[in-house]
Amino acid sequence: MLVRRGYLDAASLVRVLAEQHGVGLDLRSAPQTPTSNERRQWRPLGRVLVEKGYLSSEELAQVLADQQERPERLLGEILVSEAYVSGHELAQALAEQHGVELDAGEEFEAVVEPAPSGQPVYRVYEVAYEPVYRPGEILYQSASFLEAAEFGGEYVQREQPSALEIDKVDGPVREPVWTFSEARASAKAASREQLVRTFGFDPVSWGTRRS
Repeated sequence: MLVRRGYLDAASLVRVLAEQHGVGLDLRSAPQTPTSNERRQWRPLGRVLVEKGYLSSEELAQVLADQQERPERLLGEILVSEAYVSGHELAQALAEQHGVELDAGEEFEAVVEPAPSGQPVYRVYEVAYEPVYRPGEILYQSASFLEAAEFGGEYVQREQPSALEIDKVDGPVREPVWTFSEARASAKAASREQLVRTFGFDPVSWGTRRS
């Protein structure tokens, strides 16, 4: 939306996203093709890299396993520093993930930017709320909320848990920063269905641009 409405160009968006994964991108030039208005289903960065042929499924599994041993390392940091992907490949995958288009011939120089020490860690758990609150085992952890949220979104799509939570852990302090509840999601969907039956359209999405 930011790119489509002209608030931000595609190159700047990709640079910001790359920094969230621990990689700085130096855009040597910035020719860009027009942004597509086509709506695309969201996919996590790792899956996009595999689908584009930049990374194998086995390599992605190894990178994620390495990250869980050292959660302070960001996904992009591992991918670039260990030469799994180039800065150009990372930029193209981030652009596709977020629905913007960069010139296929664009050259990007990547600089690894490790997360500062002492940063909070974001942990993803399945949780139970009844009869009492009970967190399960840690499913994933990262120093990046973006990476934890990507994992959580894919996990919900794939496993359909009854509830999922992302906690921010900063030393002895732990606080939930994102939650998913299947019961609440189902209730929201039922509410929107009722609105459609009442008004003949979904007023929640009224005014949303369609492709």
